[in-house]
Amino acid sequence: RVPNFEVSTEEYDDPNEEVEYDSFSVRCTCPHCDRAVHTFVEFETTWVTYLVLFCLWVLLGWFAICMIPVCYPLLKDAVHRCPRCLNVIHRRSRLSCPAVKNDVVTLQCGHCAVVLARKYVMALGGLMVVIFLVAMLRRNKLATPTALQGPDSNKTWGEFVQDCTMRSSLGASTRATHHFEHQYRRRTFNWTGQLIAVREGVDLLLWQAPPFMFAKMFPSQFPEPSRPDLVVALPEWLVGAVADVAPGDWLSFNATMLDLGRRGAPSMMQAWA
Repeated sequence: RVPNFEVSTEEYDDPNEEVEYDSFSVRCTCPHCDRAVHTFVEFETTWVTYLVLFCLWVLLGWFAICMIPVCYPLLKDAVHRCPRCLNVIHRRSRLSCPAVKNDVVTLQCGHCAVVLARKYVMALGGLMVVIFLVAMLRRNKLATPTALQGPDSNKTWGEFVQDCTMRSSLGASTRATHHFEHQYRRRTFNWTGQLIAVREGVDLLLWQAPPFMFAKMFPSQFPEPSRPDLVVALPEWLVGAVADVAPGDWLSFNATMLDLGRRGAPSMMQAWA
């Protein structure tokens, strides 16, 4: 026996059409028990919450731990439930980004919102992509070590500190850059430093970086004992030898100067031996 099915084409008005669900309780009609109620709100974590926290950790490192107590509650979804039947009436994501097809785009996170025109959002996105590609391409400048080795120089580390240390005045910084360009860039030195740490290389799509060692020199440019003066890129044949050196030990290396550290960053070199 075939059961009878009835199909209705009548349109019904949604009683909650004008209700704006936020992170606080609202009055609405429960579609499950059909009663007018005040919802109670629960906050639940989703994969978006963990994804955003992971991105913060990638960008900020361990400093992101300080941001978790602030960002974690803002990234949870607000779930409105009926207090009578306990069914879910509405789920609102507190991190939302509307479609770009709108003339005005609203970026909302919790109670904070930024309203921008579509052309500015697209321009900002394009600029971020360009900056990302340029940064990835710049990381590949150490990929061909045989083309970077320069002529040997007898300059000592002490002379480098005296000539190229960045000071607060504009004239001193200009002189440091001048000395670096004419006496140190692309030149190879035999120096001795204290090993702080060794980092493995990265080869992920456009992001390519060789292994690095962080070295503390004497006299140091920075008073902090754990702050390196040099970041030295290591070729594959040196990784095993440097890995056997314990942090805190002194080692001699032959390396070519590549870039001068600015704004408190260490200078960069490419090691050969």
